[in-house]
Amino acid sequence: MTYMLNGKMGHKDSVGNEGIIEDGGLQWMNAGKGIIHEEMPMQTKGQMRGFQLWVNLPASEKMSAPGYADIPSKDVPEVSIGSSSMARVLAGNLNGQEGAVSTQAVKPQFFDIHLHADDTIDVPTSSHHNGFVYVYEGHVDIAGKTLRKGQLGVLDFADALTLQSNENTKLIIVSGEPINEPVVQYGPFVMNTEAEIKQALHDYQNGTLA
Repeated sequence: MTYMLNGKMGHKDSVGNEGIIEDGGLQWMNAGKGIIHEEMPMQTKGQMRGFQLWVNLPASEKMSAPGYADIPSKDVPEVSIGSSSMARVLAGNLNGQEGAVSTQAVKPQFFDIHLHADDTIDVPTSSHHNGFVYVYEGHVDIAGKTLRKGQLGVLDFADALTLQSNENTKLIIVSGEPINEPVVQYGPFVMNTEAEIKQALHDYQNGTLA
């Protein structure tokens, strides 16, 4: 998943998808049984920043057909939270609002939280998830600790997350259901066994990926 805060990301792949992700937009790609994908970053007014997250698929879906969604900023839902803060719901469900990405594999949640100074918000969580929070502007007080710009905190989802700051702060919250399966990784290939990795390399070298 690629989420652009500022700048653009041109991309195309081996099954014919092509486009440009612009400020506030995102792309969700399911590599599935195989897809060759390339990207070209482009600045906007000298700026280029965003997030690219890789979500592992369970073994039952690793050989699924490749999938693709290019979602412009205007189609990313935004919800009010707290007294004056806002959240962009990229994936999952926040206070009844479904996110822009509809995939159900590991039921991911991806929220871009814009926390207003001196506001306190509660973000509902799932006790079945693993996840983290990453601060990209300002700082946030959470569970008795302070996370500052550029810091990431791994979360224990026993309760809802209570977030507070005395300055305007921006952060992402990302979580998903643990797969609890073996992982074997080689370069861009992620499978469950060495034999599957060797097969993936063979398919790539012989041009039989999608």
